[in-house]
This record gives sequence, structure tokens and C-alpha cells, in this order.
Amino acid sequence: MIKRASALAALLALALPATANAGFKEPVKVLWQHTGDAGRYYAWGVAPLADLDRDGADEVIAGEPGIPVSDDPGVAWVQSGRTGRVIHRLVGRTGDQNGFAITDAGDIDRDGKHDILSGAPRQLSDTEGHAYLYSGRTGKLLHTFAGRVTGDGFGAAVTSADVNRDGRNDLVVGAPFHPGGGIAYVFSGRTFRLLYTIPAPDPDHTFGYGTGMTEDVNRDHRPDLIVGGGGAAFVFSGRDGTLLYPLPPSAAPRQFGTFFLAGVGDLDHDHVPDVYGADYGAADNGANSGFAGVYSGRDGTLLRSWTGAAGDGLGPGRGAGDVNRDHVNDISVGSYLNSDGGLNAGRIQIFSGRSGRTLRTITSTTPGENLGFDAVGIGDVNRDRRPDLLASAAEGDTLYVIAGR
Repeated sequence: MIKRASALAALLALALPATANAGFKEPVKVLWQHTGDAGRYYAWGVAPLADLDRDGADEVIAGEPGIPVSDDPGVAWVQSGRTGRVIHRLVGRTGDQNGFAITDAGDIDRDGKHDILSGAPRQLSDTEGHAYLYSGRTGKLLHTFAGRVTGDGFGAAVTSADVNRDGRNDLVVGAPFHPGGGIAYVFSGRTFRLLYTIPAPDPDHTFGYGTGMTEDVNRDHRPDLIVGGGGAAFVFSGRDGTLLYPLPPSAAPRQFGTFFLAGVGDLDHDHVPDVYGADYGAADNGANSGFAGVYSGRDGTLLRSWTGAAGDGLGPGRGAGDVNRDHVNDISVGSYLNSDGGLNAGRIQIFSGRSGRTLRTITSTTPGENLGFDAVGIGDVNRDRRPDLLASAAEGDTLYVIAGR
């Protein structure tokens, strides 16, 4: 498992109701928070899931891949976005690291509820990895996808998009340790058969450690795919996996394209959706300063970027929703090692998608919890007409749902 900082114990295992300003430098309203068992990396990755319980709010998927260097099966949690109530606890097999990567898979089984795809890369094993497709309605296992090569890390990254336009999302799974520099597999969401593979454009990076999707950038009326890892990232045609263009990393890349790749909508008003890519290990301003960029969906040109100070680990994040109501999606960016509020307590910033200026800063005062390990908008869960924020503090095994303002 890639381990971004040393583990910090946290013992409380329940969802807590709304609080104001507890554990943060700035005025912050926490709608609910949940802390898992110590050292298991609850909220390693987080993602919104379309409303399952018909309360008008999206739900939360939280990955918990488990204790490093162990036979931990890992868990993918599905929780109410409004209250934190556990809806499903999806446990992997021994040694799986299930929940290492998670995504909303769309309504694969056509029962009116979105399903869940969870990656289980088994990175400490000499066997291939897996990706599990679960029913959002029941939590039942619908299908298991398996890697093709021993030790390939299959399942290290997952995403979904209807690339063949048959009305069901197709499923993308990265395998960064596949021979030749990694590979991404694209499977039909209807039949589960392999549609095509995307091999690494070069052998020098762990391609497949990051996957994402964007709405159509090449005007063929299909969503397109973003794949990268280990210092490089690329945009590919969703139709057949043809390389469209690379995304340029920062001047001192380390982990560009690992984990954090996503479409973020049309930020520059050229009628083409744009793309987010980040590098939490970039060394532009010193070791682990970090880098995040928004790129033109038209050709991959860097539109605007942000860098952290030495040791900040800036980069985890993606779209935040339209926070400032200017009809443009804004961007959430975590700096999970930032120490402004406490040693490695972490910080999240919301940046304007239109101008790049800082709209909001959320700084943890809990030493070592790594707020900003992941950060993404979850829509309006408290019905105040403002998008709220799903915020991971994975070294503290804690997830926060933070009210927008």
C-alpha cells in the first residue's frame, strides 16, 4: 500500500451530529463525522454515491483498505450522506485491501439504485488483484473482476463511464504493476466482458494508479477517460482508448496522476469540459510541497495551478460543486501534511473554478490526522442550497461532512 504518512490512533467508531468549529481554525460546521478503528485507514478514499435511501441527499462511499503489511481484507463502507448511518459494510477477502479505490458505478443491474465498484489490489500479495461490483440496493456482490497477471495491483484505481453508449456505465480498472509500466482495463457494464485495454504510453511510470472520467472532450458524444500514475497522466478517447493528449506535470513531479484525476466541467467557457490532475509528492517548492492543476479539456493545456509550501502535500481533491454560485464548478484541494493548525493536521482549500482565487480554507487543529487526504463535493446534503464537502482525514481514520457556505 502507498502510505502517505505515519499512522495515528483514533478509537471512536460512530457518526457524530453537527458541530461548529470543533477541531478547526476557521468557523466550520461539521454536519456529521465518523471515526473508524485506529490504523485501518478509514476514509483512505471517499466518493459521493447517488441517493439510495430517497432522502434527497447523495450517500458516501468510504474506503478502508486496512492495516498495512497485513492480511487485512479491507472494507468499502456505504453511509447516508445526510446522517452518516451505515447502509452497507462491504468486506473483501483475506489480504484484499478492499476499498483501496472506490467509485459510484451507476445503475448496473437496472434496479433503480446506483451500484458500487471497489478495488482490492492485493499489493502485498503474489496473486492478482480484484475489483468488486456491489448492489447499491442490497450490498450483494454482483460480479468480481480479476487481474490477468500475478502481482499486477489490479484494482488500485477504479472509475465508471458509459463509453459504449448502451445506457449502462462501463467499468475502468487500473493495474499499475502490470508488465510494461501498467495498464487500464475497460469492461462492459452490461455483459462484464472486456471492451478494450489501455496500455501504458511509456514504461517508466506506474500507469493505472489513477483513473478518472470526463464528459466528452473530443466531440464524439461519448465520455472520455483519464489515466496515469507515478509522474504522468493522459486523456484517452472513451470510444476505443486512443490517446488524445498528455497532461503536463509540474517542473518537479513525483506522483503526478496517482489517485487524483477527474473531470471538473467547463471552467474556461470554451464549451469543452476541463480536467483536474494533481501530484501530492511534487517538489517544486521543496520536498512534498505538492501540485494541483486544471487543464483544458480541448488540448491538455494547463489553465491554472496551485502549489504548496515544503512539506504540505498539496494535491488530493477534485470538483467541489458551484460553491460561490457563479455557475462554474469550483475545486477542492487538500494539503494533507500541512501543519498550520498542528503538526501534519492538514488543510483543505476551495478555489474558484473561474479565477483560481481562494474561496475558503479549512484548517485542522488535530495533530497528525491529515485532513485533506481526500476531498470532494457531495452536493447539498443539508438542504441549504449550497454544496457540502466530503473531507477525509485518513491518518486519523476520520471522515467529515462539512457544510458549505
